Amino acid sequence: VKERLKLESTSLPQPAQGMAGQASPLTTAGVGGAKQELDQALYAVRGSVELLAERDSRLHDLEDKSRSLTDASTAFNQRARNLQWEYRWQQLRFRVFAVALSLWFALVYVFWNRLSIYFAATGAIVAAALFAEGCLLRRWRSSGADPDAESSEMTTPVYTRLPLDSGDVV
Repeated sequence: VKERLKLESTSLPQPAQGMAGQASPLTTAGVGGAKQELDQALYAVRGSVELLAERDSRLHDLEDKSRSLTDASTAFNQRARNLQWEYRWQQLRFRVFAVALSLWFALVYVFWNRLSIYFAATGAIVAAALFAEGCLLRRWRSSGADPDAESSEMTTPVYTRLPLDSGDVV
């Protein structure tokens, strides 16, 4: 084992010796230059790694913001459609009421001789219609169903993370 250590220590290259046993300045400058280049390369790699970590953090932030914006726009779209449907329902209800009122006045003339029976019958019909409308609206609102859902299917975009190309700038 001692012989092996002796052989290994003698096989290592020795720096060129100058006067008085000192290393020559050319060899020292070469080692110092290589060390300086190595330090610069390590500094550049560390900087690139830091930039990559910062870029990754910004990409995650953008993905989170994109998701929240998508969710907010979906909720806004749903609420806008619900409001539009309610507005159309109120317009339809007003038209039906105007037609029913006109018909009611026309039938008052027809049933002039029996107004008490006519008023009782129409009162019961109006009460039943209002009750049915209230039940239908409560059912629709509690189910959260959209009356236009079949006609306009919404697709939510899917965002995935893509790998970096070799030409991407960090």
